[in-house]
Amino acid sequence: MRRPCQQSLAGKVAGVFGNKRGDLQYGLSKVSIPRQRQRGELNTPFAFYVIQFPEDPEKHFVVTDLQKDPDAFFRELKDKVAASSERNAFVFIHGYNVSFADAVKRTAQLTVDLEFAGAPICYSWVTVQPVHARASYRRWALARSRARRCWRRARRAAVRASRSWAR
Repeated sequence: MRRPCQQSLAGKVAGVFGNKRGDLQYGLSKVSIPRQRQRGELNTPFAFYVIQFPEDPEKHFVVTDLQKDPDAFFRELKDKVAASSERNAFVFIHGYNVSFADAVKRTAQLTVDLEFAGAPICYSWVTVQPVHARASYRRWALARSRARRCWRRARRAAVRASRSWAR
């Protein structure tokens, strides 16, 4: 995460990682964090039905960079875990009807508000259909098993990082 920068990826976020079910993907994101805000606030631009003001990295949480790169993800995970005093990570898994961009922004907000020094990980899953639909339950079950796989892989990487850090 970094402080406000110039560029916003508004509208392009879903295109990078997609908004349909598929294979588990790993990558990195950068989010601008407003300097003037209250702890617990997730500043976003005003929106009313179809009217929405543009994102401003000085005032809003904005996804400024996204890249699909599993190698970079695990390298960054290892480095962040090794650099933290407690050698830890947290995984944020969003709830129903949350977009990928909002999940990434919330992960950044929690990281800053909790003053978390380890590796923040955002696990996002597709939530487009009503919860009561059978297909949605299958999608939820698949997302849950993928989240577990992601967590196990991240945990193994963190353990390897802590072992190499201790040497």
